[in-house]
Amino acid sequence: MAQLALNQGIYEQTCFHAQQAVEKALKALLLVRRGTYPRTHSLEDLLTFDTSGELREWQEPCQRLSQFYLTTRYVDAVPGGVMDETSEQDALNSLADATNIVTEVRRRVTGQS
Repeated sequence: MAQLALNQGIYEQTCFHAQQAVEKALKALLLVRRGTYPRTHSLEDLLTFDTSGELREWQEPCQRLSQFYLTTRYVDAVPGGVMDETSEQDALNSLADATNIVTEVRRRVTGQS
């Protein structure tokens, strides 16, 4: 969905779907490893739920992606006003972050190198 939105120039939706892909991937990884995951949309909370510390490497990309969850769904979610318009570069960066994390999660879940 993120790639389709990017192809259509719908940058806010690109970023939202990138965040969603990472959220679902992290929950899948936690489910495989721990048998459960926290009921949250916070990527940071999902990272800290894994006590191995192995997922810390994704902290920065997850922080970048997290800013798009509320702001793309609720335009007044930013305290003091509306967030700046989402740029094509924001969308490209979000898609790249999501692709990297989802690919690595898939590798870790399936045990493939």
